[in-house]
Amino acid sequence: MFTTLPIAPHWWLLDVTDEATGQPVRHVRVDAASTTSGAINWDGGDWNGIVVDAGAYALQVTAEDLDGRRAEPCRQVVRVQHGPRTPQ
Repeated sequence: MFTTLPIAPHWWLLDVTDEATGQPVRHVRVDAASTTSGAINWDGGDWNGIVVDAGAYALQVTAEDLDGRRAEPCRQVVRVQHGPRTPQ
C-alpha cells in the first residue's frame, strides 16, 4: 500500500517487535537519501546481530523529517520460518 506522506522524509525508521512477547527486537534508522528504491532491509537479526527465532514479528515503518515530525506508521506482520542455526 502506498500513502502520500504529510512530510518529506529524512529518515526511515524500522521497528521490529516479537509478536508473541511484545518485546522490541531491533530498531533500524535509514537515511532516506540513501535508499532511492524506498527499500529498507532487515537482516533477520536482533540488537546483537543474532538471527531471531522462528515466529511472527511486527515490522513498523515510520517516516521522520528533519524536525523530528513523524508520519503515521505502516505496520505489517511477517513470519520467520527458520531461526538461528544450532552447532552440530
